[in-house]
Amino acid sequence: MKNAASLAYRLALAFAIAALVALAQYWLWQQFNRGAEFIGATQSIKGFAFNGFQRDQSPLTGKFPTDKQLAGDLDLLARSADNLRTYGVSETPNLLALAGEHDLQVTAGIWLDRDQETNEREIATVVAAAKKMRHVERLMVGNEAILRGDLTPGELIVYLDKVRKLVRKPISSAEPWHVWLKYPELAKHVDFITVHLLPYHEGVPAEAAVEYALQRYDEIAKAFPKKKIVIGEIGWPSKGPV
Repeated sequence: MKNAASLAYRLALAFAIAALVALAQYWLWQQFNRGAEFIGATQSIKGFAFNGFQRDQSPLTGKFPTDKQLAGDLDLLARSADNLRTYGVSETPNLLALAGEHDLQVTAGIWLDRDQETNEREIATVVAAAKKMRHVERLMVGNEAILRGDLTPGELIVYLDKVRKLVRKPISSAEPWHVWLKYPELAKHVDFITVHLLPYHEGVPAEAAVEYALQRYDEIAKAFPKKKIVIGEIGWPSKGPV
């Protein structure tokens, strides 16, 4: 019995010493491998790009979110941010008003494609809302319309100039980084540049995505040093089709 008790005691002592050594090593590792702190950065999200579609909904199938579903999403988003970017009003006509009810400041999107009649309705609706709703602070005239091939740079410029004459609020258009670099004349017709940085869709591996996005941002900043730059879309998808 004494031998068994002595063995148990020695084993317990050995485990205790090993645990203390492990804790000491972990403490030393922490001291010499601390992550860099962001000086002056807040632990909050500035805003969300939001279209409101639920899992089983899509404009391609004609299924759109209800006001109740939109309000539920906005309630969640308003807990983490103060700003919202939308994409259009045709499919969610009450979204801008609902955002105001949740005390969200909005960059209101005007969806532009090849349908000129639809484009004119979008412009008229969003401009009217911007004049009436104080929480609609900025307008986004088109989203990747050039990238999709729906509009030429010249056609987009016509729409940009038209909206600028109709409303006294800052406007922009959203395109990936390479579109802004390819058509720098667009910058003369916006108050700020909205750039999309999406390395996943460019085939960049996850481990290089952040550095790649920052490099592209720097290119835009150097090309347009006098323009404010807003990142309209950035991130990495958790699932879904490529």
